[in-house]
Amino acid sequence: MAVTRNFRVVVEELTEEIQRDIVDLLLRIQNKLILATPVRTGWARSNWVSSVAVPMTSTPGVNIRIIDLNWKLVDGPIYLVNNVSYIEKLNAGSSRKAPKNFVDKAIATELREFRRHSRGGSK
Repeated sequence: MAVTRNFRVVVEELTEEIQRDIVDLLLRIQNKLILATPVRTGWARSNWVSSVAVPMTSTPGVNIRIIDLNWKLVDGPIYLVNNVSYIEKLNAGSSRKAPKNFVDKAIATELREFRRHSRGGSK
């Protein structure tokens, strides 16, 4: 019985740590995308929105973080979206203020940093 209880505690602690890491990574990627998005009016930059279970389908016009820090892995998938109609054109390189594929580059950068820190580096 003691082994089962201890195992359960370890699993719960690991699950909580994984959830914190996922939320942290999501918010880091969101912040990186906000900073990488070229600005003319600020509309595209202000519409990076994260959510759980259901993706945001509107353009709220402010960088809100719908992700709840109490979110659990069983609550559903996480989403990070930008529903501005021209975000794909921006990502394709239509602005001289941001490189082509800035979205992919921002995500890749944060994933690399996350992996580097999770493999023995400091958090």
